[in-house]
Amino acid sequence: MHISYFFVNNIFRVSILKNIFIKQKSQLCSETTNSESAYFGEKKHAEILKFKANNNANLAAEASFAFILGAGIYSILEILWRGHTHWTMTITGGLCLTAIWTISRSLKLRLWHKCLISAAVVTAMEFTVGCIVNLLLNWNVWDYSQEPFNILGQICPLFFLYWLGLCLPAVLICMFSRKYIFKQNNK
Repeated sequence: MHISYFFVNNIFRVSILKNIFIKQKSQLCSETTNSESAYFGEKKHAEILKFKANNNANLAAEASFAFILGAGIYSILEILWRGHTHWTMTITGGLCLTAIWTISRSLKLRLWHKCLISAAVVTAMEFTVGCIVNLLLNWNVWDYSQEPFNILGQICPLFFLYWLGLCLPAVLICMFSRKYIFKQNNK
């Protein structure tokens, strides 16, 4: 009940953020410089600024959506897998899906390349967060020291393969959301 409330409540916040960014775009559209206006012409320059403002608002809304979705889904997955989660994992899950969203949006690569790069990024984030919360702060959120070929007990090949498997649906969710929620073509 609590997680679903968190998830739904934050989706509404994303729509509010998008409206704020759209209101701010009118201010951006009114700002022009003489050199840009001379090069493009007044009308074309205003169209370019409007496009940039719309694009920035959409990017902010997409990133917010990806973060909230990643935080919610990862928390649910971890509760199903381990029976509990930690607030740092909720934030890390949001950051990971935001990174996967950016990878799936920005790179013109095959699907399996995007999944491989995403899994590497997730593993790097897991290592970074693990070094901070487990080694530096001694919160002991997870420990892979019993897994073969682990690095400082924070990452290991087995969990890289798990992340690789989870990156396929994550990339597909990002592509689906861009196409059907944000009405943009996937690259």
